[in-house]
Amino acid sequence: SLKEAGEFVDFHINSGYLYNKKDKNILEFANMLTVASLIIKAASLREESRGTHQRNDFPKKDDKNWKKHIILKQNKVYFKDV
Repeated sequence: SLKEAGEFVDFHINSGYLYNKKDKNILEFANMLTVASLIIKAASLREESRGTHQRNDFPKKDDKNWKKHIILKQNKVYFKDV
């Protein structure tokens, strides 16, 4: 679930070992976690199913309300019509 994925990502981001700036693998993992966190946040905001993003609680596509891009930038959320 999105909730479980978010908890996994948050756990690893907050674990502290990602701050080892000398290890390239840890830096790459930290970057992957950052991207995963943004995807999870955007997916949680989208109250519809679209493409490979399928939600049991919102099983149908909703172009009227959700045919837009979700932009996350510095802890702010923006929506841009397609």
